[in-house]
Amino acid sequence: MPLKKEGFQSVGEFLSFSLSTDDQATPDQLKTALFFVRQIVSVLLGLTAGFLHLQGILTILGFLFLSMGFSYYYIFKYKQVDEDRIENTEIYTEGLGASIGEFLLTWTLIHTVA
Repeated sequence: MPLKKEGFQSVGEFLSFSLSTDDQATPDQLKTALFFVRQIVSVLLGLTAGFLHLQGILTILGFLFLSMGFSYYYIFKYKQVDEDRIENTEIYTEGLGASIGEFLLTWTLIHTVA
């Protein structure tokens, strides 16, 4: 049985893995894919919040709620991974710090410029 490689060798390989519903991936591959998909979602949410001129702590709390909900949906519903294979805390916190930074940067820039 061939060993699965832990990383992605190209952008195409990453996109193919991220968009497939194959649940045969290792937890490390799932966390890597979740990290980068979460970054894309945080930029999109930052753009949306900026263009809608949302302000305040409710915007940040809304982002956290949507980001964690998306992470749960992506891993357990879209990728159909069994909940015993990976811990919930790892799913909710994987890439959270970087995604908060990207959301705040995008939100602030768009809100200021638009």
